Amino acid sequence: MKKWIKLGVLSLLTLTITSCSIFGSGYNSLTKSPSKIEDKKKYFKDKLNNEWNNKEFLSGFKNYSFNLSKELLESSNDENIVFSPLSLHYAMSNLYNGGSEKSKSEILKLLNQDGEKLNENNLNLLAFSLNTFNNEGIFDTNNSVWINEADKNLVNKNFLNRSKEYYLSDVFFEDLSKKSTAKMMEKWVSEKTRNMIKPEIKPEKDTLVTLFNTLYFESKWKNEFNKNDNKNLPFKLSNATEVEKTFMSKNKKIGEYYKGSNFQMANMQFKNSIKIEFVLPDENVKIEDLIKDENKLKEILNKEYNDKAKINWLIPKFEVESKFDLIPTIKNLGLKSIFNKNENNFPYIKESDKNIFVSLIDQITSMKIDEQGGKATSKTQINLKEKSAPTSDESKIVDMKLDRPFMYILYFELDNGEKNVEMPVVIGIINK
Repeated sequence: MKKWIKLGVLSLLTLTITSCSIFGSGYNSLTKSPSKIEDKKKYFKDKLNNEWNNKEFLSGFKNYSFNLSKELLESSNDENIVFSPLSLHYAMSNLYNGGSEKSKSEILKLLNQDGEKLNENNLNLLAFSLNTFNNEGIFDTNNSVWINEADKNLVNKNFLNRSKEYYLSDVFFEDLSKKSTAKMMEKWVSEKTRNMIKPEIKPEKDTLVTLFNTLYFESKWKNEFNKNDNKNLPFKLSNATEVEKTFMSKNKKIGEYYKGSNFQMANMQFKNSIKIEFVLPDENVKIEDLIKDENKLKEILNKEYNDKAKINWLIPKFEVESKFDLIPTIKNLGLKSIFNKNENNFPYIKESDKNIFVSLIDQITSMKIDEQGGKATSKTQINLKEKSAPTSDESKIVDMKLDRPFMYILYFELDNGEKNVEMPVVIGIINK
């Protein structure tokens, strides 16, 4: 039987504003961007900068991923958790284009990016991923902007133009208070995630704009698991008790290996070159102790594999879902102005004598691993409201027996001109 990996990552932004907007004109009632991957490749063909200098972009993304991971992973409290740095990155980048100078500055600080290059870098990232990871699998990104129909002649053209040009967004003009529009949104999301995500979207009469971002990944394992090799074994919880789990098994497969201070890491590759790596603490070392140590977490996220080995894999089948209110996390990371009710934080989405502010940012992410492969979904939601003013050794044999709490990272690699740099897509911990 052929083994498949399927991961769908959804980022959903809902912007709710309590009165009508002031946008510019010049758009049809419905403007759709290329939807098929081959059509997108053609669209991006002339836009991809073959001399893209991505060194600073990648370094910034790694720092952002570290900061976000430190905040969220420390909140696990012995529970399984999972989140998507890449999903939040795209969501906040799209939101950036409507922000005030102060809000933009803080969003850039959160993302660790250069504002003059943010959109162009994201365009190159989208083009690169489409052209690199769709030969023996799928890595698809989609965005859409939904504008309340009553405001279609008042759209801020710069905001929408940037969303279309750099994020290839579909643009819809509908009555966002109607259930029928919510059903259209649900259909759009389901189609873009190949029916992996079927959200329930509740319309609100005062919604001005809704933004969506979806990421979808699908690929076969490069080296497949055999269900007949599964083993039922105990998994050691952090409280010293045990639960029985079904482990997938693979012996003496040569792979990249890294031995850190109090932990070891190894990865498995999919046919389209995307990888998933597992971080296993040493015996008697707790995963939370690794995460709380900034130096060790930086080592995990920034290490370079310096060895190869014959790896004996034992990976438990798992399915996990997490929900985060990201406002406290984002505030802790220094982004505060967009939540201020007494300032107009998004004048380039809407010209208004009232103050526009963010009232909600949350994310739901799930991931599943089994013999067939894996699945993942992530939903990031942002609500905006308005307030009246005021070295290699392949003979080495290594055991990656994931029978105690461990960390995992789904990622792809980009060449920064000097070396390959990992781009984390999904990060999580299995505690039980």
